[in-house]
Amino acid sequence: MGLHQFRCKKSPGKSGATAGLTPKPANSGNAQAAGTLQQTELAATSPEYTVTIYSNPGGARVVIDGNDTGEFTPVRKTVKANTPYSLRLVKEGYTDLVTTITPTYEAYSFTGTLQRLPRVASLIINIVNGGANPELRIAGVPVSIKPSGDAYLIQAEVGVKIQARNKTTGLSAETTITVPADQRKIVDLYLK
Repeated sequence: MGLHQFRCKKSPGKSGATAGLTPKPANSGNAQAAGTLQQTELAATSPEYTVTIYSNPGGARVVIDGNDTGEFTPVRKTVKANTPYSLRLVKEGYTDLVTTITPTYEAYSFTGTLQRLPRVASLIINIVNGGANPELRIAGVPVSIKPSGDAYLIQAEVGVKIQARNKTTGLSAETTITVPADQRKIVDLYLK
């Protein structure tokens, strides 16, 4: 599924010290301040690691714990150490790579190899009444809107969810489409 590579490097500025903080006694009546102090101490003692994510081929969109980062491989992210993260790499014409990574070293590195879709289809999407800045998602992942007539490659013979939305107007449209292998289909999404 993927190849894990490890490299070690010191991260600057992380220390377990809580200099200048004096804990208030539990009976002081200020539970909120004590909670804030505990959170500060926890944050100061929880190390963060830099994770570098690569893909083969490069240029895959990076989704961590279901949140689209808006970035493409190769990319560096700072995350909590020793915490498992769900990672999804998405690239048009390839099967999504979905895995869990747990950065256990500083300068942790992950390389995922994406597999070409075994059967592909082409989809031309026209967004009608989309306004100035519509957003488009294919299979839940944001994609750049292509010029009219340019096709998106999707997995053939399975239902693929297409969503369009305009944040400014609040208008949206959604459909699920199945396209036979090696075929092209045109979809008009009317934002309402």
